[in-house]
Amino acid sequence: MGPLDDVRILDFSHIAAGPYGTLQLAYFGAEVIKVESRQRPDGWRIRDSASHIEASRPFADHNKNKLGLTLNMKHPLAHTIVDRLLQVCDAVIDNFSVGVMDRLGMGHEQLRTHYPKLVVVSVPGLGSTGPHRHWVTWGPSIMPLSGLTYLWNQEDGPEPVGSQTSYPDYVVGAHVGALVLAAIISRDVTGEGCWIDLSQAEMSATLLAPYYMSVLHGDDDPNPMGNHHSAYAPHGCYPCLGSDRWCVITVTSDAQWIALCRLMERDDWLTDQNLRTFSGRRDHQGALDQQIAAWTLTQDPKIVMEQCQKVGIPAGVVATGEDLTHDPQLEVRKFLIDTQHPYLPGLVMPGCPVDLMDTPAQYTHHAPLLGEHNPDIICGLLGYTRDEYEVFDVAGVFN
Repeated sequence: MGPLDDVRILDFSHIAAGPYGTLQLAYFGAEVIKVESRQRPDGWRIRDSASHIEASRPFADHNKNKLGLTLNMKHPLAHTIVDRLLQVCDAVIDNFSVGVMDRLGMGHEQLRTHYPKLVVVSVPGLGSTGPHRHWVTWGPSIMPLSGLTYLWNQEDGPEPVGSQTSYPDYVVGAHVGALVLAAIISRDVTGEGCWIDLSQAEMSATLLAPYYMSVLHGDDDPNPMGNHHSAYAPHGCYPCLGSDRWCVITVTSDAQWIALCRLMERDDWLTDQNLRTFSGRRDHQGALDQQIAAWTLTQDPKIVMEQCQKVGIPAGVVATGEDLTHDPQLEVRKFLIDTQHPYLPGLVMPGCPVDLMDTPAQYTHHAPLLGEHNPDIICGLLGYTRDEYEVFDVAGVFN
């Protein structure tokens, strides 16, 4: 039993932004019915180079605790089923391009007209209005559109670097979960549902709000700084002993600078007038980086971190996936989940990043196989007979 066990979500979303949002609700008991088509299943099922459509790790992660329903939305009888579903659901969500849900007869205006208490959530790339509303986007394209890629770069890099993950998807997903809850609470108070139009690009752009405010107040346009910092020096990510092993070190005060000099046995730095202040160290950041890297390169990153922290210098290992799997902190907090997936035995996945004292997040079952819960939803939840189910099946409604 979870705090959201009386909430039911009809989830047409796919890949990451939408599914990650509904996952947060499913952790706390919401019944999330994930709708796919056998002709066009969720793209995560086939984008992981999985040997089988049911063996995608990203799909298994983003869709834990959900029920799986396959519907061919181009079949008229599928809309009969969806009509019954919408009568017993609190919210419906999609992150398709603008116009897809309208073409399926499920645009927000149609839904709000026929189901006035329903919360309708649209999560298109650039929002549902404006001259660019029909642009098709993905997480990697949202990053440059919002300005993240430009700043996520080395200071003198010849070209933007950006991130190797779809960073905006997860920021958007976290907001999706909160917005759905806020809208349901409002519905319970007013008796009226609503339409939420969430632009992935605008949500991502809010991450740069301090930079926008700075420019609006007359400061220069921000430029990429790589691993450097505008207020601390030295500040960087340094190579350590081993293959692709790194440790982040930052000096935030003159006292920490003195501690680093002594730790590295660099008495010459202590007497160098050019390095006594932050501005001086910032001006010599490149040379300092090279010499700090020469020191860290001979040591294990954990040793570097522990040495720095012991004398009050902020430092942290750049963790690999394997490091996280064996992290005692994550283990004690039960953040890592041993799943029971039929196609991915022994798969360890991250759990919910938020917990509640009396009603903690729970992992109840693996991500649904394609159409796994069709009979349960059609005959159990919606009350169709087994004969009616067979008619739907033969007609191709579940394809």
